[in-house]
Amino acid sequence: MSIPVSYELLEDQTVTRKQEEEGKDAGGIERGGGSRWTRFCHACCDVNVATDGADTIKAKRCYTACEVLFASQFTFWFQYVIHNKFCNWLFVCGCTWDWDGGWKDCNYFSKGPKCPWCTARANVSWLTDYFLFALMMCAYAFFLYKRTALAKATPRCRHALLDAFIRIVVAPVLIYFLAGTVVGAAFLGGGYPHFIVF
Repeated sequence: MSIPVSYELLEDQTVTRKQEEEGKDAGGIERGGGSRWTRFCHACCDVNVATDGADTIKAKRCYTACEVLFASQFTFWFQYVIHNKFCNWLFVCGCTWDWDGGWKDCNYFSKGPKCPWCTARANVSWLTDYFLFALMMCAYAFFLYKRTALAKATPRCRHALLDAFIRIVVAPVLIYFLAGTVVGAAFLGGGYPHFIVF
């Protein structure tokens, strides 16, 4: 028994396979398939390659690019502003907000035990700021990449602004304080008497 074959259908499937191999649709927009970077970007942009049109994909990419720019600025300035006060919270060293004197009253300048963060050598002091900034951006990127999966896991709580707030503010700030505390504990040594004061 032979099965009738529609050659038109086979031609359509061949075109579709070719487009998928190239990672583009008929309009030249990158779709499913493609490189790992393309798939990563589509996941971050919440692009659904099966249903989103070219204009929707471009809009989602533009929105995500703006969000990434905002998130990077927020995380950088958050750690820059909070760093001295957090240092004081960890080590009771006298550091305060930059506009209120910064670290001019730090015990680094007095006799006795000196704050481990403020006395850190240049080759390790990056752990107290740039490393924490990088971890904040990693937390943001993780939640951005997993945005669709997280939305499916909590469908009743789905709201675009709440999702963005959690990605941009809550996750990075939690990572900053958790990782900063671990980094602070790693700097203890040499008999410094203070760590974490509420």
